Amino acid sequence: MELWIRSQDKKCLTMVNHLYIDDNHHIRQQDDLILGTYETKRALEILDEIENFKDALTIINLSDKKNDLIIATVEKLNSFTYKMPKE
Repeated sequence: MELWIRSQDKKCLTMVNHLYIDDNHHIRQQDDLILGTYETKRALEILDEIENFKDALTIINLSDKKNDLIIATVEKLNSFTYKMPKE
């Protein structure tokens, strides 16, 4: 799955494979691009949110009833974009 993140300042949209929090509470991409700056607890909450959101991305399509059954198909998204919050 592709993970795209829009930076906190909205100036960058980048595909990432690895995120980390540095000693200055910046959330950074693997090439050291700063995607956002937060207090320590909030930075950890954002990483948790990205992880949980990525795992939950499922589309459920409900089609018309046929013979009193509702037909549903489930698929995972191939990519998504997460926008870093201001705070």
